[in-house]
Amino acid sequence: VRPARWFAPVASSRAVFAAATLLAHLPVLFWYGRRLHDGGDEPLGLVALTLALITTPAKTWREQLPAPAALAAAGVLAAGFVLAEQIPMLARALLLVVALAILLGHGAGSTARGALLALSLPVTTSLQFYLGYPLRVVAAELGRHVVAVGGVPVERWGVTLRWAGGDVVVDAPCSGLNMLWTSLVLAAGVAAWRRLPAGRTVGLLSVAVVAVILANALRVGLLFFVETGRWTVPGWFHPALALLLMLVLAAGLLTLTRGRPSEVGRATLAADGGRTAATRWIKTARWTLGLVVAATGAAPWLATPGRAALTTNPGEVFPGWPELFEGRPWIRLVREQLLSAVLGAGALTTGVFRQDGRWVVLRWI
Repeated sequence: VRPARWFAPVASSRAVFAAATLLAHLPVLFWYGRRLHDGGDEPLGLVALTLALITTPAKTWREQLPAPAALAAAGVLAAGFVLAEQIPMLARALLLVVALAILLGHGAGSTARGALLALSLPVTTSLQFYLGYPLRVVAAELGRHVVAVGGVPVERWGVTLRWAGGDVVVDAPCSGLNMLWTSLVLAAGVAAWRRLPAGRTVGLLSVAVVAVILANALRVGLLFFVETGRWTVPGWFHPALALLLMLVLAAGLLTLTRGRPSEVGRATLAADGGRTAATRWIKTARWTLGLVVAATGAAPWLATPGRAALTTNPGEVFPGWPELFEGRPWIRLVREQLLSAVLGAGALTTGVFRQDGRWVVLRWI
């Protein structure tokens, strides 16, 4: 009788159900380990996984799993087993993450912990394949306006910024995907640490997405002047710019979560209600978390300082078109290849420009 008193609560706890779920998905766990070290994805998902684990309250692991949550998790897991032969391993891993989020999802901060579990999956390569090009298009379009503020008229053609002196291509490293992932991890980590409710967590993640898109557009616009030779900067400018933008984003996200102390923070306050060392520790931990995640996001650029995110593509022999015509700026049109064919000349030797409502056609001889 005595063992039954403690065995029943332990056997029905959330931690036991989560452990049993992981044991039932050993093939998915082996796949996860291989993906982290096969070179296709950077093993930064462990950062999100660690944050999800350390921000889960200890009492959540010990709580008994309610029947509705058990049924919901069982339904998700059953779908994964039934579709195991029809869906890729990444989809099975996502279903496993959903089940774990249900099993450990209790109280404030559960939405953020679920987001961290999803972000821990090795999806960098897949996201780059599906979202890389659209993000590059957005970065080029918004970066075009940043360049225009600097006084250089440009047009966007796909992921290419076209100006009078040649083309500047927004390459895959400049899609902002690494910055987006890092900012989402930071936002979800802070929301989980602060025990934010679901509504505020979703709002913070949405702000992170918008902020990253704008910050990456600013980065593209500034690097345009570097790649075109207008600015002469040292080799560390590119990684330093990425790190600076990530630090600004981290500071902004941390500032948005300021307010009442978290549940854990209120429990550690002294009886007199003063600001104790525990309160200062929580504040320091938040900033340390932001700096660590920001440095993690900038690591790809810091590791390869010579890699450029923008690529210039002028002609090999052709010296390029002037930036001004009759003392006024103009924009080279992307339709020049069609008109060049009509004129019987090569695309590099014939330039079609738009200036103050008129078209100007030049041919280089």
